[in-house]
Amino acid sequence: MKISFLQTESYRKGLFYSSGFNVLAKILAFSQSLVIAYYFGTKSETDVFFYCLSSVGLISIYFGSLNHTVLIPEAMRIRVQESNEQAIIFLNFFLYLYSFISMVLTLILLANPIKIFSILSNFNENTLNISKELVFYSIPLLMLMNLTSYLTDILTSYKYFTIPMIAAMVNSLFVLLFIFLFHNSLSILSILWGLIFGYMLNIVLLTILLKRMGWAFKFKFIKINLRIKKNIFYAQLGNITTTVGSFLPLFLISGFNSGIIAALNYGQKISTIPDQFFTTQMSQVIAIKFNELSAKKDYSTLNKTFFESLSTLVFILIPISLVLFFFPAIIVKVLYQRGQFDQNSVKITSEFLKYFGLLLPFLAINTIISRLFTASQKVRINFFSQIVMIIIFIPTLYFLLKIMGPIGYPVAVLCYLCISILLISIFLIKKNFPFINLMAISHLFVKILFINIFIIAPFFVLAKYFEINSMVFVLFIVYYISILFFLNYKYAFCLQINELQKKYFFNTNR
Repeated sequence: MKISFLQTESYRKGLFYSSGFNVLAKILAFSQSLVIAYYFGTKSETDVFFYCLSSVGLISIYFGSLNHTVLIPEAMRIRVQESNEQAIIFLNFFLYLYSFISMVLTLILLANPIKIFSILSNFNENTLNISKELVFYSIPLLMLMNLTSYLTDILTSYKYFTIPMIAAMVNSLFVLLFIFLFHNSLSILSILWGLIFGYMLNIVLLTILLKRMGWAFKFKFIKINLRIKKNIFYAQLGNITTTVGSFLPLFLISGFNSGIIAALNYGQKISTIPDQFFTTQMSQVIAIKFNELSAKKDYSTLNKTFFESLSTLVFILIPISLVLFFFPAIIVKVLYQRGQFDQNSVKITSEFLKYFGLLLPFLAINTIISRLFTASQKVRINFFSQIVMIIIFIPTLYFLLKIMGPIGYPVAVLCYLCISILLISIFLIKKNFPFINLMAISHLFVKILFINIFIIAPFFVLAKYFEINSMVFVLFIVYYISILFFLNYKYAFCLQINELQKKYFFNTNR
């Protein structure tokens, strides 16, 4: 049974509706970050909370990454080449397998959480014992996150593109509700209870939606062929390297001063708003289209889609990246400086935001390239490239943390992404996707970068000599966007945005 309000047939409509819901989801998610900063600031308990939540989240992402690298593309292939019933049987098998593995891991962590987290972090046991309830109640989120992620990925593959955003909105609403009601009695623990209830409700609602589609949650043992086993093996080995690369900075940074992890999280939250709104949202829709085009071997359309998605993301994200890099302090002050979030919190959060902001266009390019390899089921190649990059990343991270302190983390990630894109990804694309026009993308990136630097440079120089308040900064942003879009309308360096401008804003035939 089709639920038309949630399901769309075209990718353009899917991107439009999901983007609308994504705006609401990101507003709620960022409001959640603002409320946490207001009530709890940057202190040791906040550090422990963010560390535990990030650690559990990384384990969940490790399992969830298998969804879009192997399971969902394979299920779509079965759906097209065999039948929908066989695809359901395939997905159900891994649903129950996920549930079993998640339950086992949860029980292991609950057996001695303080001891395990003292091994997995640089926190001492005394710090963890003070926040032992935070450690304990973060663990059940592992199973809840895994199931929610898997069910939303299944529904997305059936063109329910708005489901991930709706699920995120449910979580954010419950967190905000629990903080407002229980911040005095439960303190930071109120956030975890909000997340637990939010994820539980999501699982119930997603299950009901699948049932209304005619989904039968029956378990049937299936024989996994050698090709899928190899894909799973290489995908998860590659994902281990990615997970280790994400976990290691947390482990090392947890040994720095109190409040550093919280400040890192707040700074990263600001930078991830455009990343999640534009890159994550577009890549989720584009990934499904990549899967279909790869299955049909329609390489001409695949090249066109690849270029259009990257050019649009680069056009949007480069100016945002430069604003975050040049003006981090005023952004953090406007957004966070109130309640328990003091001037010292502003200072360290601004430093993190400055460098996390620079990552945006590179993350977008890396994500779209990764989606291309995944859609073509070149999992083994992806694995070996991840191994090479993690070998480069770990010593780079360690060296930069030693000489720069905690700020070395985002700088190390920037180095990692640049090397990954310039050396490995471009080489592998040329070899495996000769139909992709890399030169056109490179020229466009350089052109948009220099245009944006030319626009922003005068204001940055003025800001060095005059104090810039929030009103002046807002006026500058309006000026910046206006000049950028005017130049694009005039010279069409991003053709997709230019076409939208002509159609909706400068259509003289209307």
